[in-house]
Amino acid sequence: MQNAQKYLAKANIIPLLSLAKRTDDNKTIGTGPHKVKMLKDAEGKKLNQQIGKKVDGIWFLMEENGQKVKYFVPYLNEDGQVHYLLERLGTVPEDSEIILEYKTRKGTFRGYIDVQMVETETPNDDSHRNDDSHRNDDSHRNDDNYRDEEIEEEIPIIETNDDSHRDEDNTKVPDEPF
Repeated sequence: MQNAQKYLAKANIIPLLSLAKRTDDNKTIGTGPHKVKMLKDAEGKKLNQQIGKKVDGIWFLMEENGQKVKYFVPYLNEDGQVHYLLERLGTVPEDSEIILEYKTRKGTFRGYIDVQMVETETPNDDSHRNDDSHRNDDSHRNDDNYRDEEIEEEIPIIETNDDSHRDEDNTKVPDEPF
């Protein structure tokens, strides 16, 4: 496959990041955790195979093991709501390292992409110390034994018939910007 890789590199084609694959019995399984560095993002389109139409979304350019890869997230999920992964990846700063992993939901055939920030150790990091004298009042929140109670916040949904925020078919957005 070296010739194909050389051609793709010469043609400046960035491969897709594959977080899951189909088995012979048509089950979706994850390809394991992928540690990636977030480089940049751009608007674009991609063909949705299930509906046979191009959908608008964000292409994320990442680096995995020194190789650039890309991953597409549509703006909206199949229920018409903002895609959860777009919300999650939208909060990740550029040049940050994250771990992406496909996980299955127990008791269902559906899955999701888990996003975890990679903790980077700084030279002045005192996290290896066992005493609590260097901690401030909120530092215990980072301990593995401490868990915040989940706080559910009511977010109002404003419905409107105005479709001016949606892209029209004639919008000049490149399908794949990278």
